[in-house]
Amino acid sequence: MIITKAVSAFADWAWGIPMLIWLVGGGIILTCAIGGLQFTKLGFVIRQTLIKSIKDKTKTGNITSFQSVLAALSGTIGTGNIVGVGAAIALGGPGAIFWMWVVGLVAMGIKYCEALSSLKYREPAEEGHGYLWNAGPVMYLKKGLPGKGFGLVMSFCYAIVATWALIMSAPEHTSAITDVLGHAYGVPKIVSIIVCVIIVGAVMLGGMKRFVRASELCVPIMSVVYIVFGLLVILINFTNIPHAIASIFAGAFTGTSAVGGFAGAGISQAIRWGTARGMYSSDAGTGISSIMHGQAECEHPAQQGLYGVLEVFVDTIIVCTFTALVILCTGVWETGAEGSSLALSAFRETLGPVGTFVAVASLCLFAITSAIGMAIFMERQAHMLWGKWVARTLQVVYLVLMVAGGYVGFDAVLPYTDMSCALEIFINMTGLVIMVAGIRATTKDYFENFLPSKGITLKRKG
Repeated sequence: MIITKAVSAFADWAWGIPMLIWLVGGGIILTCAIGGLQFTKLGFVIRQTLIKSIKDKTKTGNITSFQSVLAALSGTIGTGNIVGVGAAIALGGPGAIFWMWVVGLVAMGIKYCEALSSLKYREPAEEGHGYLWNAGPVMYLKKGLPGKGFGLVMSFCYAIVATWALIMSAPEHTSAITDVLGHAYGVPKIVSIIVCVIIVGAVMLGGMKRFVRASELCVPIMSVVYIVFGLLVILINFTNIPHAIASIFAGAFTGTSAVGGFAGAGISQAIRWGTARGMYSSDAGTGISSIMHGQAECEHPAQQGLYGVLEVFVDTIIVCTFTALVILCTGVWETGAEGSSLALSAFRETLGPVGTFVAVASLCLFAITSAIGMAIFMERQAHMLWGKWVARTLQVVYLVLMVAGGYVGFDAVLPYTDMSCALEIFINMTGLVIMVAGIRATTKDYFENFLPSKGITLKRKG
């Protein structure tokens, strides 16, 4: 189709040099503004987020910071972590993983700024459905940018593009599930589609509180199970680890020659697919998961920003890296198979039926929780902008597109997703860079005034 070709051409262009400028370049500016804390204070971040949340069992009636990051992770840990990584390697070669890491490291700083800004500029929600706050890019672009008119225009443009992007995420997750279940067990597409729609629809009707409860249960379990079995696959193929790692660094700067059934990929393809899949995995730059961060019960905006760093660290640096090593160590990427099936093939060839089950179950859980997360984020944004009935209508559209996506397949949906995400990033990242002085001031206040007042000190190497 002409439209699909045009969308693919735009996506290929946007995810080359333009995205390096807006996403990576903008991320470097934001990283410098916050003192590179995702590098210099990573130990402190882990202590103040993950470790602190495990130790603190206090229950409140509101959404805690840790619950908010689990809910955000349910939206970001999804098809991008398994199918997306496979697509990056299949189309950009092993070198794409290097660029995925680059985006991931920068994305940790970007997600910090998004979560901080979401808390800083949120407003109390007028009515319920489980939400306490109007938050996210629509709010911080409107209130944080200089000039009321400019902020309103940027906020409106973002709202339109983000709504379209969230709706377009619906078919991607369903298509990933129908593809893998059909390929592994011959499950008819209509069966997979019906189950997906019922699950997503049920959580949607329950609103934010049901979503948070589901995330708190599913995200830790599914992540640990996937990582444990992924580590087992890597250890069984441990002799290939040095070659796999070497191919990542070599392919990032020289491209990857044709080998086996793999057709080869140049440097531009490695950058294009590594940045695209790295961003889509973490969702950094789009700002959309900051809607969830903005619901947290938190004393200081920068405090929630630390949970943004943790979100990307878990999603991209840990989970995506495991998927990449599983695919590269087993050598399945050399077969020339579609990216959507590489991780499944790696698990199946190494662990047999058990590996197939773990890979399929992980992908299905990742995809369905991600589909739910995107649906909740879409509903919240539409609700605070246009009201209840528009939000309900868009939920119906979302479910309809889930049905359509189940039939067209994952690879057919990918260009539309990449185009939508690119447009979101152009608007959101432009706004964050303009707001950089305020982000820096809030961060400085947190470390120089808030922490000392709470009796918390930074370790020199923390």
